[in-house]
Amino acid sequence: MPRRKIFLTSVSIAAIMLASASAQAVDFTVSGFIRQETAIKITGKENPLNQQGNIFNGVLTPRDASAFSGLLGLPPEALQVPVARPVKSRNNTFNLVATRIEVDVQAKFSANLTGFVKLRGFFDWGVYKDFGKPNFFEVPFYGNRGTLLELSGKNYMIDLPALYFDYSNGPLWIRVGNQQIAWGESIFFRVLDVPNGLDLRRHAALDLAAEEYSDKRVPSPAIRASYNLSSDWELESFVQKFSPTVLPNPSTPYNVIADAFTVHQREQFNAVDNYWNYGGRLRGQIGDFGLQFIFVQRRNPDGVFRWTASGVNRDLPGVPGSGLALQGTPFEVDPTGVSSAAEWFDTAAFVRLNAVQGLNAAIDDFQPSTGALGAVNVDTLASMFGGTADFWTRQQLDLFFQLSGGLRGHIERVYPQETIIGAGVNYVFSTNSGSFLDQLVVRF
Repeated sequence: MPRRKIFLTSVSIAAIMLASASAQAVDFTVSGFIRQETAIKITGKENPLNQQGNIFNGVLTPRDASAFSGLLGLPPEALQVPVARPVKSRNNTFNLVATRIEVDVQAKFSANLTGFVKLRGFFDWGVYKDFGKPNFFEVPFYGNRGTLLELSGKNYMIDLPALYFDYSNGPLWIRVGNQQIAWGESIFFRVLDVPNGLDLRRHAALDLAAEEYSDKRVPSPAIRASYNLSSDWELESFVQKFSPTVLPNPSTPYNVIADAFTVHQREQFNAVDNYWNYGGRLRGQIGDFGLQFIFVQRRNPDGVFRWTASGVNRDLPGVPGSGLALQGTPFEVDPTGVSSAAEWFDTAAFVRLNAVQGLNAAIDDFQPSTGALGAVNVDTLASMFGGTADFWTRQQLDLFFQLSGGLRGHIERVYPQETIIGAGVNYVFSTNSGSFLDQLVVRF
C-alpha cells in the first residue's frame, strides 16, 4: 500500500502529496494542488479595448464631414452630427476570479528513462459585469481548443501541458512528447525565449514570479535533445509542431484586440497547421562570461494582423443593395463598432497603429468594392483638394460613420515564416560579500 501524506502549503488552499510508490520496478510520484486565483483591479479603469470599457460610451462626440457637403449637395451642418456610443460602461472590482487544479505524475522506469505528466484544470467563475456572455477559453484552432491536448468550454479548460519521456545517457539527453521549450533566462523579459508562443487566456502575461512563463508557454509535440560537448559547453536542438499564441477573447478582462474588430483566425491557421518549427542553441562559459547562440526557423506564433473582407451583406441605412459592395470590404454596419473619427484615432494610438495608413490600406487593398462605395485614398484627396492626409482621414471616416451609424472592422491573423539568429552574453560580478554589486548579473 502506498504511504499517504496530506498537508497545506502557503500558496495552495489544499494539496495532496503521495510519496513514491513502487509497482513492478516503476517508481511513481504524484503531487498536486488546488488554488484560488484572484486579481483585484487597482487602476479604477476598465480595459478600454472591451465594449464595456470603451471611453466613448455615452459620450457625445463631434463628427465633421462638412468638406463633402458641396459634393453631396447638403448643407455643412447635415454632415456634422455628433454621436454618443450606444453601449453602457460598466465597472468591475475583479479582473480574475478563478480556481486552478494541477496534478503532476512523475515516473521512473530505469536509471536512463523517466516520464512526466501534468494535468491542469482551470475554471473562471465569470463574476464580472461583461458585455454579453463572453467566451473565456474556446478558440478556433483545434476545433474549439487553443492547444492540441485540451478540452475547453466557455468558462473552463482542462489540458495536458506536459506529457513526455526523458532519456539520458552520459552527455546525451532527449525529451519526446508534448512539452514546453524554455530558453528564457530572466523573469518577465523574453528575448531569446523564442521556441514557444504564449497562452494568455488565464491571466495575460503578468503572473506569479515563481511560475514565470512556465504556465504561459504553449505546449506542443516535440523532440528536444542536448549534448554536453564538455563541462562548459552544451549543444541543444529541437523540432516542434507549430502552435500559435492564444490570445484572450473579446470582452474578457485581459483582451488585447479592440472589441470593435472581428478577428478571423481559423482559415490562416489551417494553412500552417502541419508546419514544424526547428532550431538549436549553443551555450557555454568562457571564464566569467556566459555565452549563447541560437538559430530558429519558425512560423511566428504571435502572428500578424491585417484587414480581411467581412463577408457580411448588410446594407447602409437607406441605401438598398449597398451591402453587396460592403461585404467585399473589411467593414460591416454595426453600432458596436467604431462610431467616430475621434474613436478611430484614439484606438489606433492605444494599440500603436497608424490611423491614416490603416484607412488607406483598407481602401486600396479592397478595390473595387471600396471604390463602389465612394471611398478614396486620403493622400489622393489631399493632392486633389489640398489639406493634409490627417484632415481627409477624419473627414472621410466621419462621413462613413454618419452614413452607417457605426462600422465594425474585420481582420485576419497570419503566421509569417521567419529565421531568428541571436546571441547573448552575461557576466556575474563577484565583489565583497554584502556589496550592492556582489552577484549582480549583467546580460546583453
